[in-house]
Formats: sequence, C-alpha cells, structure tokens
Amino acid sequence: MLRDGRDKLEAEVVDRHWDGRWTLLAFSVPESRRADRHALRTRLGWAGFGPLRSGLWVSTRAADLSDTLARLDLLDHAEVFRAEAALWTDPARIVREAWDLSALAAGYRRFTERWSGAELGERDGLALRTRLTAEWLLLIRHDPRLPRDLLTEEWPGVRAQELFRTSLRQLPSASDTLAAELLDTTAAG
Repeated sequence: MLRDGRDKLEAEVVDRHWDGRWTLLAFSVPESRRADRHALRTRLGWAGFGPLRSGLWVSTRAADLSDTLARLDLLDHAEVFRAEAALWTDPARIVREAWDLSALAAGYRRFTERWSGAELGERDGLALRTRLTAEWLLLIRHDPRLPRDLLTEEWPGVRAQELFRTSLRQLPSASDTLAAELLDTTAAG
C-alpha cells in the first residue's frame, strides 16, 4: 500500500500516452459476500477503476487485478477484458458516466486556491510538508489518472499538480533535516 501511495505521488495526474484501450472488469459477487463486494469496489476505486454499469467497472489503463481478486477469493466471480470503444461508443461519455469529474475538478480547484500564495517559509516546515502532502494524497486517491484527450481542455488537476510539486521544492530544507533527526529509516529492500 505504501508503494502504491508513493507511485500515486510520483505519477502524472493525466495519462499522456493512452493507447485507446480499456480494461473492463465484470463481476457478480453473491449477496452472502457483501463485505467482499464492498472491499473489491474500494480497491477498484484505488486502482483507478470507475463503475460503468452494475457489476462492470472500467479503467483506461492496463491493470492486472489478479492479486486483488485472489486475496478476496473472487477469481471465480470475475472476468477481465482489454477492449477498445467501437461504433457509436464515445470514450468521453464513458469517462463522464464512470467518474464524478465535476467533484474531482472542484477538489483540484480548492487545493489550488488553498495553496496558491501560501506562506511556505513557516517555522515548522515539516508540519507544512506533512499537511501539503496529506491533502494532496487525499485528493489524488480518487483520481483515475485519465487520458488527456478525455478531459476538459483546462483540466485543473494539471495546475494543481504543478503547484504541489513547486510547493514541495520551495519548502525549507530544514524539514528534511528535522525529519531525518526524528525518524528512524531503513533502506528499502
């Protein structure tokens, strides 16, 4: 989970190299396993999937859900496909139906308003860095990282990400020193 969080922090908020293909997950989980169905939906959201229809979730990225399904013992209740939209199917409409882009855009705008012009030279740079990063993580955890072609021309996530990264670079280096003094770290293995 920590690796996934780090990957989300480092990833771009838009996919600039989409191949036009979707990953589709069709599943039917018995009512007797309601908790597993809820856990699956939660994990699908974290993985960037959105609900298109009852029991059909989509993602614009290639995704291997084997581990998620195996951990929940749901491999026998799901099928995964890679496909392209065809005929009258509009990928932009799929995106609008599967994700609440208005809420996501509003979140990015609030983040930008809150942190634009913020005083980044506060005495406690570590606390400021922690707050900035925590707010960003809460925001991007719901972002499916959609292709640029399927978003509005002025997608506010791009500006918000630029602000986040710039703000991190501008924070006092004292926060790094303080963190190093206070935290025991181990080498990644």
